[in-house]
Amino acid sequence: MCLIGPRQLTTGCRAATKANPLQTSPADQSLDETLRTDAFYDDPYPIYDLLRDQNPVHWSAALGGWLLTRYDDVAMALRDHRRFAVSGRIQAFLQGLPEVGQQKAQPLTQHFSKAITHLDPPEHSPIRAQLQPGFTAAKMEQFRSRIEKLSDEYLDQLSGKTEIELISDYAFPLPATVLGVVLGIPPEDRDQYKRWSDDIGVRLFGTGHATGDNFQKARQSVIELYEYLRDLVDYRRRKPADDLISHFVENCNFTEQELFSSCVTLVLAGHGTTTNLIGNGFLALLNNREQRQRLQENPHLLSAAIEELLRYDSPLQRMWRRARVDVQLGGREIRAGQIVLPAIGAANRDPSVFGEPHRLKINRDPNRHISFGYGVHLCLGADLARLQGVVAIGALLRRWPNAELATDRLEWQQNLLHRGLKALPVRV
Repeated sequence: MCLIGPRQLTTGCRAATKANPLQTSPADQSLDETLRTDAFYDDPYPIYDLLRDQNPVHWSAALGGWLLTRYDDVAMALRDHRRFAVSGRIQAFLQGLPEVGQQKAQPLTQHFSKAITHLDPPEHSPIRAQLQPGFTAAKMEQFRSRIEKLSDEYLDQLSGKTEIELISDYAFPLPATVLGVVLGIPPEDRDQYKRWSDDIGVRLFGTGHATGDNFQKARQSVIELYEYLRDLVDYRRRKPADDLISHFVENCNFTEQELFSSCVTLVLAGHGTTTNLIGNGFLALLNNREQRQRLQENPHLLSAAIEELLRYDSPLQRMWRRARVDVQLGGREIRAGQIVLPAIGAANRDPSVFGEPHRLKINRDPNRHISFGYGVHLCLGADLARLQGVVAIGALLRRWPNAELATDRLEWQQNLLHRGLKALPVRV
């Protein structure tokens, strides 16, 4: 998970922005205003198409940064860490919040100063190198039987119902519990670390409208999460198990701050996007019956289908970077210090890369989606997310082959970064 609050982040780059007056047409301004509307959250793809065609390097006053919508531009911005940095974003964001101050922000800045998702090479490289062995495809495959068992248990609990709410009944508890299994966190603490994740990753950074109250909750949640993990790490030092925290303690040459920042990052990032993969993915299959039937008749296509579901309605819609230097892109000048927002959701439907980009094709090949990012910050947990998608959606298709959407009005989370449903009522 990447954390974002770009509207306030422009405060930290205000001088750079003022030095670069931006001329926008009334049409661009009108289009930009849609980026914070319910209609955009419901279906961002028509707006992405317009931007990609008319203004692919778009200064967004609504989002406080340069929104990139072409595949090549998005991939370049994610790959080129020398010109587009991840470091310094959170500090600029916190400095822009009123009445925060350096001392109050210290628990948050301390964490994010050593979190792998907010470090550029060369600082990023040794931490990544030590974390990577714990996240290989072979390592994640060892958890398959446990994930399958958990999936069956959650679905068994829904047996006999004629309607379920897929997000709260299945798509959230399954990956949250799997995260606990993989990391070594007791499953009964699932709701607790969801609250911490929501306070930090959603209410503070995800909305772009952080308030003083949201900041205080996030600050307290970081403190509580560190205390919780400190006790858990101490326990695993005494009694190691087959989990990632034990692996980090025994095999990684981390400083104490690097160890805890890594653990906190995994707790914050490890389940929300997978929840959205299951929810968005199953909704796409409900709305595309021909493709769903084909998948049911050809279950060997499940792995390819998960890649297509990730492309078609990506759980991660946008990332964000900070320009290190002045950059000329698409006839526009991005100034050093300004925020750049590579739109993964737009890139994944770029017709120059994907034929019939708005059509779901479960056996699409090739499928060069970038839903897990690109370059040195490619998602560490990508193989675990893929595995959970295969298990979770495969189980749903077998258990309820004739499931139907039970509402004509879905509500989407209003999040600047992630795309996910508030609820998904399904008639089974």
